[in-house]
Amino acid sequence: MSTQSAVALNKMVFRKTNARTGRHLAVTPENSTMRHLCYGRIILNSSDPMVSFSNADRETGVICLSGNGLVKTGGNEFELGQFDAVYIPRDSAIEVSTKTSVDFAEFSAGVKGKYPLKVVRYAETSKDPAMKFVAGSPGSQRELNILIANNVEAGRLLAGFTFSEPGFQQSSSGGLSVGSCSSGSPRITWTGRCSAFSKYRFSMSLAGTISTMGIWCLRFRRRMRLG
Repeated sequence: MSTQSAVALNKMVFRKTNARTGRHLAVTPENSTMRHLCYGRIILNSSDPMVSFSNADRETGVICLSGNGLVKTGGNEFELGQFDAVYIPRDSAIEVSTKTSVDFAEFSAGVKGKYPLKVVRYAETSKDPAMKFVAGSPGSQRELNILIANNVEAGRLLAGFTFSEPGFQQSSSGGLSVGSCSSGSPRITWTGRCSAFSKYRFSMSLAGTISTMGIWCLRFRRRMRLG
């Protein structure tokens, strides 16, 4: 691999994002090919049960990957279970905690507008055929679950996760491999709301590896049936 290719790969693949407890930002515009999007992980347990932070000028989305946790912001609090999500507007003070253990994916993007706080329940989105559906042909089928999209008023964020058939390997149109998924291990994906915003989207497995994929956001929105 050439030095140039190695540098490019280092800005597109991020491993072991689940290796530490607490809140840690793994991907930012400064260390990746992202223009605006940031990704972090919030992993809490009995030894490290709470974290608080402010999101400044960045709207924020949080998806519960496993466990149960409490998110407090704007005078509201939400108990989130697996695959529940919450959209948090910019300029918010945020507190995340758990009584047992929880693993959250956190993602954000800078915006000028301030949009309404909203919790998204997977129990509800999973019943909506526009938010949960199967794409692809046998051997390469994916179950797509959309959490933050047209159901949430936001500036730039879209988010969801995908279950793939065992052994199916996803890749971008540019040929960048982002790894295999089993039917029991979802891949979290998120991106911007317009192609002018960012050329890339994130793809992350629960094993803690993230890749950025060169795919235009509007193309992604069409594939996700978001119009």
